[in-house]
Amino acid sequence: MISEPLMDFAKQYGKMQVKTVANPTTNEVHSFCAFINEQGIETKVEFGKTLGVLRPQEIVERKDQLVVVQKLDGSFELKAK
Repeated sequence: MISEPLMDFAKQYGKMQVKTVANPTTNEVHSFCAFINEQGIETKVEFGKTLGVLRPQEIVERKDQLVVVQKLDGSFELKAK
């Protein structure tokens, strides 16, 4: 697995937003980070299970303690250092 500091990841993948979507069938709510570059390409980063879902302000406050990990399947996860 490859990891890099959150701020370095953001420089490469674009501006971050926290998105929340609901499954129309189950009404289950799911939040994740979306990094959107200048071309509009979105890179999805899930919140790590031990980290839990963070509000944007919490991410800003903890930005130096957070890393993005690329898992073996190619997906990304936000975790604490």
